[in-house]
Amino acid sequence: MKISRLSAYSLLVLPALFVAPTLAKTTASKPAVKHDHKPQTQKEIYTAQILTTDKSRYAAMVKADAEALAPLLTEDLTYIRSTGVVQTKHGLLDEVKSGKMRYQKIESQNSTIRIHGETAILTGQAYFELVRYGKEEDVMAVFTSVYVLNGKPGARHWQLAAWQSNLTPTKKHLAAIEEYNKKSVQKIAH
Repeated sequence: MKISRLSAYSLLVLPALFVAPTLAKTTASKPAVKHDHKPQTQKEIYTAQILTTDKSRYAAMVKADAEALAPLLTEDLTYIRSTGVVQTKHGLLDEVKSGKMRYQKIESQNSTIRIHGETAILTGQAYFELVRYGKEEDVMAVFTSVYVLNGKPGARHWQLAAWQSNLTPTKKHLAAIEEYNKKSVQKIAH
């Protein structure tokens, strides 16, 4: 049996014209498969909880919500600022309430968590946009946070026990340093 070119073409192309739109409709109507990774190990569960607590702490500081911030901090908190100022829990809460330090934005990046039993050490970089005593500032810092798991069984939660940060130059600071260095070199050259 001989098949003409037109018949062969019809057998190959025409079904594709009907099948392709059907496949597209079938594919388009199915929701995308989500591959949410749910924490499996105790370490993964703790890591997720600590990161959530850290984000909640930053959010409370930006909102100047001392009531939301208080339960995220241990009673014996040591909070060492990049300026060298050492604060207690009550000192930090008072500062947040007073508005002397108003956080406009806090972002954490390049974080690493090391968990040792019910204590966790979180290190990374943080970027702050803030108003300190009426002066706007952009601050980039490296930090170490120590979180501990506190509370009664069934109601345990992570709390910040210690914070220490050190300034790192922002782009604005680096530009100012570069400009200063250029002027210094020009003075020496003359």
